[in-house]
Amino acid sequence: MVLGTCRRQLGGDADRARDAAQAVFIVFAQRAGTIRNRRAVASWLFWTARSVVSHMNRAAQRRSRREKEAAAMAEVEREQPFEVSRWTGLEGHLNDAIAALRGPYRQAVVLHFLEGMSHQQAAEVLGCTKGAVAMRVSRAVEKMRAVLKRKGVALSGAALAAYFSEQAAEAASVEFVTACQAAALAGLSGEGVAAGAAAVVAQNFMKALFWAKVKVAGIAAAWVVACGGLVTGVAAVWPPPAPPAPAPAGADKLFQKRYVLYRGKMGDAATVQHLLDVMTRAAAVGYNGLILNDSGGDYLALDRMDAGYFESVRTVQRRASELGLVLIPSYLGSTDATIENRDLAEALPVRDTPFKVANREATVADDANARLLNPGLDDEDAGRPRAWRTAGTAANIQRDAETKHGGSASLCVRAPNGSQAADAVQLAQSVAVTPYRAYTVSVWARTEGFSGRSSGITVLGAGNKPLYMDLESPFRADQPWGRHEVDFNSLDNRSVEISIGSRRAFRGKLWLDDVELREVGLYSTVRRRSLPVTVRAADRQFSYLEGEDFVVEDRRLRIPNGSLIRDGARLKVSWYQRADMTGSTPPASACQPEYWAIHKDNAERVNALFSDPPGFATRYTPGHNGWQVANWDPAGGHANAGAYIAETLRKSETLLKRINRDYELYFWNTIMDPYGAARGEYWLMNGSLKGAWEGVSPATVILNRNHDHRVESLRFFAERGHRQIVVTDGSPASITAWLDAVEALEADGLRSVIGVLYTPAFGSVSLGRGFENLEKTAEQIKARGRWGSGPAFPEEPGATAQLPAKHPRVPFIYTSVPYRHRNLLPIFADVTNLHITIAAPLAWNLGLEMFVARCGSRRILFASNFPVAEPGAAIGYLCYSTLKKRDAENIAFRNMARLIKEVRCE
Repeated sequence: MVLGTCRRQLGGDADRARDAAQAVFIVFAQRAGTIRNRRAVASWLFWTARSVVSHMNRAAQRRSRREKEAAAMAEVEREQPFEVSRWTGLEGHLNDAIAALRGPYRQAVVLHFLEGMSHQQAAEVLGCTKGAVAMRVSRAVEKMRAVLKRKGVALSGAALAAYFSEQAAEAASVEFVTACQAAALAGLSGEGVAAGAAAVVAQNFMKALFWAKVKVAGIAAAWVVACGGLVTGVAAVWPPPAPPAPAPAGADKLFQKRYVLYRGKMGDAATVQHLLDVMTRAAAVGYNGLILNDSGGDYLALDRMDAGYFESVRTVQRRASELGLVLIPSYLGSTDATIENRDLAEALPVRDTPFKVANREATVADDANARLLNPGLDDEDAGRPRAWRTAGTAANIQRDAETKHGGSASLCVRAPNGSQAADAVQLAQSVAVTPYRAYTVSVWARTEGFSGRSSGITVLGAGNKPLYMDLESPFRADQPWGRHEVDFNSLDNRSVEISIGSRRAFRGKLWLDDVELREVGLYSTVRRRSLPVTVRAADRQFSYLEGEDFVVEDRRLRIPNGSLIRDGARLKVSWYQRADMTGSTPPASACQPEYWAIHKDNAERVNALFSDPPGFATRYTPGHNGWQVANWDPAGGHANAGAYIAETLRKSETLLKRINRDYELYFWNTIMDPYGAARGEYWLMNGSLKGAWEGVSPATVILNRNHDHRVESLRFFAERGHRQIVVTDGSPASITAWLDAVEALEADGLRSVIGVLYTPAFGSVSLGRGFENLEKTAEQIKARGRWGSGPAFPEEPGATAQLPAKHPRVPFIYTSVPYRHRNLLPIFADVTNLHITIAAPLAWNLGLEMFVARCGSRRILFASNFPVAEPGAAIGYLCYSTLKKRDAENIAFRNMARLIKEVRCE
């Protein structure tokens, strides 16, 4: 494996590859004791081989500058016995593809392909199952193919495997293995000092490692000498403090973010008092954060709220500070802009609806296709209404000739003896419709002691795709006969199923009667530039002009004087219908500039209200179920709903970061989870939701509530680099399932879950319920050893800013601090003589990007946190970042060189 890696990196130079491989084993013999994870030896050898070859190449480049270039190149060409094969051009990219893999996948590839192990043998080395190795290898091949494709090399998975097989067949000779063993033993013992080119390569490489570690120490020592009388000020930073004591076993598995979600109307005094009680209980058992969702819409009207509202908010903020709870406002929902401007709502296309003209107005003509059978429920068949199917317990459905709205009878749906019914009970019928038309379905209903959240009217298209669904029951406990009406769009369906009743268990009685289905025209019309109303002649050969030939009004067209439209004419009318398909406010279309203007204005007000938040949670959910409709506005031009959602999420991140760069964003997984909504078609989305996740940066924390596919969902977002918080309603079964899923994820080497969010069932908070399991949830997680301690965002000692500010001429270096610390960036913005190093245990590439975006790249110094860590991690953070070339070079060497020149001994 080592020989093959070196050969690929050196472009097929067999002699230099042998020298490099022997050097790797010399380094391995001397440094084997520093490898903490014995299962990662193969991966360590792969990385060392790459580093050794890179060092050899840099040395060769330096030599070539001192020699005549033409002669040197000619000599190289004569000494390279390179055999051109069908794989020429692949070798130079393959190591990069392997290096781009995450740890578990890279280890599996190295062992299986480069070491030639079977899946079972690799599983024994890695301490996992054979199936896990097979899965990692399969996914790794696909990831490598993607890397190679970006480099212009297109290979199938089979071709890539064939290449590995061909390389593995070129096994190292016995003589070479013996030479490696001898070189390694000589380098380890110091006897003979491992003769040959390999020894020279190994010695030079070890020197390079040494000097990489001592650079920062040299600079700091130079500063101490140069600063003379200000040595006392520098001493607080250099020498560095002793390495911290190792964290307790399992500390990396603790939930550091332990949050509670509260939905309520902040302007209501009773709600605020209930919230304060919940906060006190939460803090007492160790929760450290509160995601505060304003269900009353007050966040959208902060410019119109009275002084009492703001005093309530301040009361909550003060109490949170006393309890050590971080407040995270939950804002930026998909419906917010619709509330501000109804014409920003998502709308569904209605095409070629037939209209008839009479008495200088045009109204919809009847759709002869859309006809319900036995709409009055009067005709019976074996005790059941003819043409209607009944679903649920038969004893719970009866015709009632005494209690009725019209005709001879109604249908009574009841729970036996008033107890809770065992099944859902519904009345259903399939009916023909015309594609892309607007319809209204209504029913007369009466109740007695009725309770059931999932009841009402449901309209399903092909594949049981919801075209309309009452998410909250319109039927109240005790109501007289009343008409319940809903609208739906048939989209591309030629038949739909209409069902009425309860989709879940219920109590009491519900009477249904006189069901009606009819086509409607120009109803709930959404008007904006990208959504015109078009009117054509019935033969579609002539189009009319709005304003001159017709005026759009509710459910009709008014024909003005001078119009070309005459009485008796037949028209085809097309428009866009407001997407009221859940009975709640539809989401707004993010294709409109006003959408972003509204969000920016409101987000700035929320930012001012929570003027010092450590984080900012965003919810892209109308109500609680996420987007149900999107991507119908032609102005967007998106190929599918996934692309639309991705762009909206990306713009939302950018908007919030511009308002406050320190925000830590939290997104719900629902709309972008390939094991949830984003697996394909979803509700009334225009096109597949696949790819919606591409709009979220890895820095964003995912609030994961995928209860159906916990492990798969957690793994997906972990592999994308997201940190995650699992969401539970506090039921013991839910908590156990989540903790089992987290452990399964960690068994694959993926640690991304950093916390837990307790959220009550939607709708229960307004009743003062939903937090019964708050303490039990904490106890259950503590019993599994996952409950962390302390605040979510610990405070930084004041000396961080005091010393540099006191000695402005002294350069200070700040080490061992997480870049995402909320107090760090403001300190660097105010104290210009403070510098920071890439500290391996705590830095990461996204942290670098965030720091550079806020403070620039001139004050970041390359370092490996020596002697606590090796330089490899620090190099990786810099290499994998997306910084501009100039910024990366500043961090790598220019900043140190500049500071060394600036420091003078006096």
